[in-house]
Amino acid sequence: MKKIISFLSVIAAMIIIGTVSYAATINVPILCYHSVSTNPLALENYTISKSEFEDDVRYFKNKGYNLITPVELPYVSGDYGNIILSFDDGYEDFYKNVFPILKEYNAKAVVYVIGSKIDKTNYLKSWQIKEMDQSGLVEIGNHTDILHSPPKDVLISWYNDSFMLNEAIYDIGKCNQRLYDIIGHYPQSISYPYGAYSESLERLVKDELMFLTSVTTKHGIVTSSSDVYSPMNRIYRIHGDTPKVVEQRIYNLK
Repeated sequence: MKKIISFLSVIAAMIIIGTVSYAATINVPILCYHSVSTNPLALENYTISKSEFEDDVRYFKNKGYNLITPVELPYVSGDYGNIILSFDDGYEDFYKNVFPILKEYNAKAVVYVIGSKIDKTNYLKSWQIKEMDQSGLVEIGNHTDILHSPPKDVLISWYNDSFMLNEAIYDIGKCNQRLYDIIGHYPQSISYPYGAYSESLERLVKDELMFLTSVTTKHGIVTSSSDVYSPMNRIYRIHGDTPKVVEQRIYNLK
């Protein structure tokens, strides 16, 4: 009897240890950018200047932060000052204005690409996507194929309808295939347009399309390792903010 109790105690301890490890505090902020422009007239809330972005990268690197990508999140252990720079929509200015800075500072970022916009005016071209993927500095993510077109409330209603949910999965899979044809592998991270999703969509995206991570537009940070496998919160990077203001906003969320 004592041996049985002892064995059960060991199993219980293993479960507890596993749970603690799985829910370990990591405090990883994911900053959400869109466009980075050199045109002063184009600057607004979600379009920042090239100099602002370089200020961000320089500041975080000088402070000792690690600029990582979503695919690296499952391997993060402890609160080591990791940050993810994420870009939605796949504008061509990412290649022209962001990528050179990433190379200069040996920093990483993820860009979520709208599949139907690839090779279109002002959006990333296939050869640019391939070059950045091969650099090891840029993770290429999925931002759906045409699902970015309907309004957020329409998308939410679709995601709770079985027929339209299947259409959404088809759309995401179509973007996956476009990217596979360019980079030779499927993306492992997805950004939901407008941050809209349902539990059913999230389950299918992870179980059937095999995505590792997903992100929304809900304000917040990734506080534990268990958060990595749920739709993750982000922090908008607003034009006019200094890197120190952004850092303080991160600190206030921890």
